[in-house]
Amino acid sequence: MLYAAAPQGDIVAVSRTPIPQFLKRVRALVYQHEARRALCYAFASVAAVALVLPLLGVVLGSAAMFWTRSRPRVWRQAGALVCVVSLAYLVLQFSVLKRLYPASASSYDLHFPKWGGSPFGVISTLLHDPALVRDHFFAPAKFWYVPKLLSPLALLPLLAPRWLVFALPFLAINSISSFPTTVEFYSHYLTPAVPALVVGGIAGLSKLITYLRHPRLAQAAPALLLGCLAIASWHDGGLPWSRDFDGAAFIADATTDDAERTVAAIPSLGSVQAPDPLLPHLAERSEVYRVASPEVGARFVVLDVSHRKRYARTEDLLRTTEEPVIRAWLARRDYGLVHAESSMLTLERGTDPRAGIAQRYLPHGQLPQSGIPLTRCLTLLSAWLDPQGLELELLAQAPCPNDLALRIGTETRPKRVDLLFDGLLSPAQLRDEYAVSWHSLSPLERERILTRGLRIGALRSSGDPPEQGDPVTFLVPLIH
Repeated sequence: MLYAAAPQGDIVAVSRTPIPQFLKRVRALVYQHEARRALCYAFASVAAVALVLPLLGVVLGSAAMFWTRSRPRVWRQAGALVCVVSLAYLVLQFSVLKRLYPASASSYDLHFPKWGGSPFGVISTLLHDPALVRDHFFAPAKFWYVPKLLSPLALLPLLAPRWLVFALPFLAINSISSFPTTVEFYSHYLTPAVPALVVGGIAGLSKLITYLRHPRLAQAAPALLLGCLAIASWHDGGLPWSRDFDGAAFIADATTDDAERTVAAIPSLGSVQAPDPLLPHLAERSEVYRVASPEVGARFVVLDVSHRKRYARTEDLLRTTEEPVIRAWLARRDYGLVHAESSMLTLERGTDPRAGIAQRYLPHGQLPQSGIPLTRCLTLLSAWLDPQGLELELLAQAPCPNDLALRIGTETRPKRVDLLFDGLLSPAQLRDEYAVSWHSLSPLERERILTRGLRIGALRSSGDPPEQGDPVTFLVPLIH
């Protein structure tokens, strides 16, 4: 019952806490002489492990009970004990603990939403909504899941079905799950079933050889298995000779250079929250967290802004799933930008968000207070056109919405949409001050502006002007 005694905040945190942080947490509790809470936290961590743990207990316990008849009786007794304890844990978890201590977003709720957050819910769903169960299991990915797994082994495990018993619980859970990747070859959810499938394939090959009376056919049987394995490796192996091998992923490019410079800019001391591809290169830091996890108050936070390249100069950028997260971080007062690459930004806790890199957009100077009011908080003072781009001199009257952006072009409603200040300084950080924003232009864009005139307007992520009554764009006089 230690799981029930553990503080719920600790239980919820377990599934989102990397192992090094979990050990650090337990050690800290022990040093604080909170032995009971440390024990509860450790037990909760084990209890919060995915469903695979008790299933492994049932499978291994069954193996010890029924495949060890020539062994001492203690083997069968131990197997029976492991089975009973594993099954008891399953019953306790789903019938008692999950109801008494529901997590806000457990892995069960993500895997089995159709079945009420439990794999066993498929039974009750079959009674009151059989069409839902039918549609789930007759979907092509689920229907062909087991044949797809057995095809690399030439379906030989079917000749040794007793070994498939050990793989069956894991294959069933993967089939019941709503996660699309659980039925893929590369999924780690398949890992517990692989030994049983491979051993079943070998045992099936042995039986096939005994069934084949012709000597040459018996000698060719192993070639059948090897041929199927070779085809599977080519089709789904992810190796250099495989069809799905992505060679470009192993060649250094601009993103690789960005990542190397980003890692080099982070001191060796201090906690880091970063995208998954960077985590192996930051492993020597004292604390490392995933950006995908909830905020943990890390000293450094690395943000992936590669989506800005894909949606550059389009209105869609403002409404991507990634950009609102970036905007929220840049608008914070407790984190400041300390390093910027084209695909990654590094923020440091306790740094002034208006200092450092942001200072290049906030030069000091006394300028006229008159200009074109793009919106209530921002006035355009002048637009300088040079061979490389456009420099906009702006006067901020107050902090602006963090999703404020600019339309730039020659039409009344230009398609080009740019972030202010290269997307490195949030409009929410502006005060009553002078600011400069630079926007590069292609030769064709520059020529059109010279011949047709320049139009600039403000917009928000909705695509509309910031305030009701604000014009979409203004005709702006050029200085060049």
